[in-house]
Amino acid sequence: MQLDVSPEQSDRIWAELPRHFWGVIGMAKPGAVVLASFLDEDAWTNKQVKQTEEERLRNQAIIVRQNYGFGRVLFIGLDSTWRWRYKVGDTYHHRFWGQVIRWAASDKPLVVGNENVRFGTREPVFPEGQDVDVVVRLEEHVARGLPERVEIGARILRQLPDGKGEETRALVPLAGPARQRILEGRVRDLPAGAYAVELVVPDPVLSGRLLGPAANADPKFRLRAPFTVTPQNSDETVQLETNWTLLEELAQKSGGRVFTAEDASELIDWLTRQSVTRVERTERKLWQSWLTLWVFLVLLCAEWVGRKLAGLP
Repeated sequence: MQLDVSPEQSDRIWAELPRHFWGVIGMAKPGAVVLASFLDEDAWTNKQVKQTEEERLRNQAIIVRQNYGFGRVLFIGLDSTWRWRYKVGDTYHHRFWGQVIRWAASDKPLVVGNENVRFGTREPVFPEGQDVDVVVRLEEHVARGLPERVEIGARILRQLPDGKGEETRALVPLAGPARQRILEGRVRDLPAGAYAVELVVPDPVLSGRLLGPAANADPKFRLRAPFTVTPQNSDETVQLETNWTLLEELAQKSGGRVFTAEDASELIDWLTRQSVTRVERTERKLWQSWLTLWVFLVLLCAEWVGRKLAGLP
């Protein structure tokens, strides 16, 4: 929903977008997140029942998102978003729908869990220095009976090298409304290595409900979501800017020249003007020449003819 880097500027853009003539509104479910609502101030003023601002937003929701199963659902009760192209072209219309597509495609399935809860990291591999996001998704039948806030954490375990066991690197508190079924946390500054995420539920009743009685009785039955932190890339792959000083030095030592994109057309002429003199010497034996053979044959024949004319055998 953010149409600009600055939240204030984004709110101003939304306020200035062309209005819509109709839309489909409805009451948002408890686990849904309302992104936009229709508010008729006159209608609400005439109503006898007093409702809070949040109730008004949820009762006339027009853009809503919700997690369902392993995926995400987005409801948009408008078919006239093309009106946002008025006088600005595709600036906001494409930005909105592009962000919707990226939001839908960015959701990774949480493969570790059971029929009550699924959890893990957003990505299976993180580069060293990047924040690691931990996500817990409660199933709908579980979240329905929970209070607004629940205490759930994630224990980050690092596998020691050479199979020497494991160590606890962090305990991440997971925050978020339980009714929305998504709890999230973040851990920073993890060194490179192999890791695993375990859920920590202080309440034994809730722990048994989410993870099962076996997980509380025996640690080997606890669910774990593995992930990996890779070492930082070398400076050669991180620093991608052209080092002109180094190029000039290499060109000077090798007798070459550095060309930029602006004078690349001179490269062909410069290469054409280059000339290289190469001397090749081939040695041939005297008796390997055809001329020598013919001279030898002529002399041999002349000697034979002379002997015959002189009457010699």
